[in-house]
Amino acid sequence: FVLTYNRIHATEKVCIATRSYVHQNLYDRLSTRPFLTKGEKIWILYQILRVLKSTHCYMAHGDLKLENILLTSWGFVVLSDFTFRIKPTLLSNETVIAEYDYFFDTSNRQSCYIAPERLIYDPLKSHSHNKIHQPEKKEPTINFLKGNPTLNNIDLIPSMDIFSLGCVIFQIFTDGKILFKLTKLLSYCRHELSFESIEKIVRENIENDTICNMICNMININPENRLFANEYLENKNIFPTYFDFMYKVALNIAHLDPSPEIIFHYIQKQTHKLIKIIKNTPKIHNHDPDSAYLFIINILTSVSTKLKLNKFKIDFFNLMINISKYLNCDIILNRILPYILLFIKDSDDDIRQLIPYYTIQLVKGISTVYSIEEANLFSDYIFPKLRKLETDPSLCVRIELAKAVPELYSEALRYHFLIKEGVQSGKIESSNVL
Repeated sequence: FVLTYNRIHATEKVCIATRSYVHQNLYDRLSTRPFLTKGEKIWILYQILRVLKSTHCYMAHGDLKLENILLTSWGFVVLSDFTFRIKPTLLSNETVIAEYDYFFDTSNRQSCYIAPERLIYDPLKSHSHNKIHQPEKKEPTINFLKGNPTLNNIDLIPSMDIFSLGCVIFQIFTDGKILFKLTKLLSYCRHELSFESIEKIVRENIENDTICNMICNMININPENRLFANEYLENKNIFPTYFDFMYKVALNIAHLDPSPEIIFHYIQKQTHKLIKIIKNTPKIHNHDPDSAYLFIINILTSVSTKLKLNKFKIDFFNLMINISKYLNCDIILNRILPYILLFIKDSDDDIRQLIPYYTIQLVKGISTVYSIEEANLFSDYIFPKLRKLETDPSLCVRIELAKAVPELYSEALRYHFLIKEGVQSGKIESSNVL
């Protein structure tokens, strides 16, 4: 999915291009809780490749980086800020640092995604003894607003985007580490830095060998050795077959009427199909089915608070409970429970009185706890939230809360022993046994 400019406003001094607002970019998402799971990262990678597969039939992006990969509130990837005929394709040897800073490093983070073939490097100008024999040349004056006409007329090609994507993937799977800075990339271009040394960095930071192999192919200094986007998509060791179905669903949602009820009704029907596809898909070591369930959860939770009819709200609760059966503790506590408890503030008594029941049903599905950080889940989070119902103006809500108290405390005790058992067995690291 590509996001283009809707309007361009030009004056004598400035040109402003505007586009639709999108929730956040990938750079911000990597540092936002709840953090992306490995499965979600692979799903994002799949979406980027699908977009590039489509756009490379017509044009290359030219400035692929985390800031230009946008994400909706439910995790749908949108590619923006294409640089075709806006930024120079090649950076000249004389002014490479100035051009790079002006066009490609507006964030001042010094992360470099430009393909090596876009940096014009003349080896005769890199050694002082060679410079003596060269006739003196004046530094070219470049109007950065117009770009260098000579360098700008050379078309971008898909392999340039593929190199940039390799750098992006490295950042995604290392939670923001930078593979290349400009000085490092220049050394790579001059063969002062070997491909083997870069490959070593990749493999030291990423455990998944299949992802490492993909990155290493993408950042190959020879553009002819890089594959096309559609060829990477054919790797079923990375991308499970149900991603194709998920992407069709995502595209349909992107084109649906933005009404929360319409989106909810559509995804409700597709959820059952997706679960069947997941169950019938052969299990492969690198595949994480959580990514598919999180895909559903992200869509449902993005519209849940905007639902108006009680029927849809109750269907939302039931769907979340059913999906939670396939998920681990971290996802249940971080991705589902907060949205269930949000309905404590719902304006309808019939919905508020259901919250204690559905909270119990959700925590019943927790059989293993992985982090000591979740030890005080009931005392610090669930009980303070539900306590707000003690003073609810509706008698029915207060009665339902009172009915749920014994089972809530029973679940709290069971959860306490799960934590204690995890600490004693060494599965949960802690200096204090609860």
